[in-house]
Amino acid sequence: MSIGTNWAGNVTYGALAIARPRSRDELESALAAPGPLRPLGSRHSFSTIADTEGTLIDLSAMPVVIEQVSPDAVRVSGGIRYGELGAELQRRDLALANLASLPHISVAGAVSTGTHGSGDAIGSLATAVRAVTLVGPEGERVLRRGDPDFPGAVVSLGALGVIVELELDVEPAYDVAQTVHEGPAWDAVLAAFDRVTALGTSVSIFSRWTDRDRADQLWIKNRVGEPEPDRDLLARLGTSPATVPRHPILGAPAEACTPQLGEAGPWHERLPHFRLAFTPSAGEELQSEYLVPRRDA
Repeated sequence: MSIGTNWAGNVTYGALAIARPRSRDELESALAAPGPLRPLGSRHSFSTIADTEGTLIDLSAMPVVIEQVSPDAVRVSGGIRYGELGAELQRRDLALANLASLPHISVAGAVSTGTHGSGDAIGSLATAVRAVTLVGPEGERVLRRGDPDFPGAVVSLGALGVIVELELDVEPAYDVAQTVHEGPAWDAVLAAFDRVTALGTSVSIFSRWTDRDRADQLWIKNRVGEPEPDRDLLARLGTSPATVPRHPILGAPAEACTPQLGEAGPWHERLPHFRLAFTPSAGEELQSEYLVPRRDA
């Protein structure tokens, strides 16, 4: 049978089978299958890290769990997508501290692969995890923040079993305003890099590397109530504020992107770059990331 491809279309899965359990009993039955097993998230990995020669375990049909277990924590099912979780948390007047650029990714898959957003003062998605429930052929195991093996269990690339549930830190819901600034000069950006990345709660610079003098866009997402971006610094960067919504890929339609132009709105509709209802980014593209200490960059 054909398992299909990842989102970018560059990986054709070689697994022999895919299981889509609809209950814990069905999951345990799937985990008892002979041969290698591998959890499958929302297919947004660009390598074969999520593939196997055996059976893929897809949690998307499992029951959805969103339960507030304390004033500052919720328990959620691993297969839920961040866009769906964000909308439900907002209805409960709750929020996460950060989100990735895509709301389409599953919670378990995202934290397992170290997915991140932006922001000098806010961590990657895995930093919000306070507990994980792992299920494997040997049974269930719960690890909590502070346990010796906890950090590795959160970002485990699916190697330790299937993350069926997680507990996440939450806080009161908040609003965010997003602005796009076009054409920042690289020399000015690099000369004040720490100040540029501190212009907002979440800051992103988009470039195609074809222009040695200027980046394409500077996106700033700022919590309402926080200091506004430094106008003097923006002027020194040589930017001009976008007067219409923009897509990170120059020339692409912006309808798939979250609201801009400084229009404040709920956190889950501003922190991602893209809307849940649309195909994320260009639909077919390859991405690579390099983690370099800022002092060495």
